[in-house]
Amino acid sequence: MAGRGTGTGDIFIARAGNLLVRLYLDAMSQLSACQSRFGRAEFESIVNAITFKMVRHAVERRISLAALLEEGGSRQMSERVVGVVRQRARLYVGRSIDSLQRPKLAA
Repeated sequence: MAGRGTGTGDIFIARAGNLLVRLYLDAMSQLSACQSRFGRAEFESIVNAITFKMVRHAVERRISLAALLEEGGSRQMSERVVGVVRQRARLYVGRSIDSLQRPKLAA
């Protein structure tokens, strides 16, 4: 058995991360375009859910969130953006996840 290389599974996992980053960027642009309170509230929850999935994906792959964002073609994203993504993911856990499930996801 060979060590872990760049097989089909690795490519699929990297593409999933790229997709999440693209979804995040698209949702953020839609959020910034919203003018109604309702639209902003809905897109806030969409963005928070995507950020949670991004953080979870990075943890499962054992890479930093900054590395995941860079893989997604977002090299210009700063550490401040990484902090915002983490904060949004925490908001999602706090607002949308069942309280019995939260301890597993808090890390």
